[in-house]
Amino acid sequence: MATRVPRINVAFDAETRDAIMECSEASGMSASQLVSTLMQGSLPVIKAMTEAFRAAKTDPSRAVTMLKNLADTATAIGAQTSLELEEARTLVKHRRRKKRA
Repeated sequence: MATRVPRINVAFDAETRDAIMECSEASGMSASQLVSTLMQGSLPVIKAMTEAFRAAKTDPSRAVTMLKNLADTATAIGAQTSLELEEARTLVKHRRRKKRA
């Protein structure tokens, strides 16, 4: 039977495999679905790293700058996500209080 999406085989060390399996169980997602979702979310980073690796072959200084910019962007996104999660936590607490009242 033909698959709908191309497949690749990936090997993980025991610790990574265990973490994937635990997260899979906790989330209710299959391990392959979990890894696929994580990789899809990482696609912008993978593409940026690919460009930096290519640049490193001809201009290492430019590649370092590209990776620094990627790290800076990741830090900014992480900070924004943290703020959004804090806001969501506040909303959940507020809704719980309303239900109790």
